Amino acid sequence: MPNPMKPSTTSSTKSLRSSLVALLLIGSLGLTGCATQTGLLSPDDLYPVELTTCAPEPKVPERPAPGQPRPDDVKAGYVKDLRAAWGDCSDDVAGIKDRKARYAVQYENDKGGFLTKLFPKKLKEDKK
Repeated sequence: MPNPMKPSTTSSTKSLRSSLVALLLIGSLGLTGCATQTGLLSPDDLYPVELTTCAPEPKVPERPAPGQPRPDDVKAGYVKDLRAAWGDCSDDVAGIKDRKARYAVQYENDKGGFLTKLFPKKLKEDKK
């Protein structure tokens, strides 16, 4: 009859073996997190500053003399240049900035290692 005070050797061996397996799994997963090299481009390389800014507004043309109105062709040229500078640029730039922000979060999550991949960061607007 086995002694109730003394644990059996098979159960202690099994628990030791399962503890070692769990420790090895956790250790190997932790070591994979140390490899932080990413195949992704940085957000600044993928979305250069030129894509996230609009052309500057054109300079307002000078008056021919104080108190005299600007000629119609000068005003028309200014309006044309103004529209060309902004056009639909503001919408495009807003979309590109949004994509860049989302990609930056993805890039940081990919670069961050194992725990960051398990618990990825989210954009501020995604947290509700």
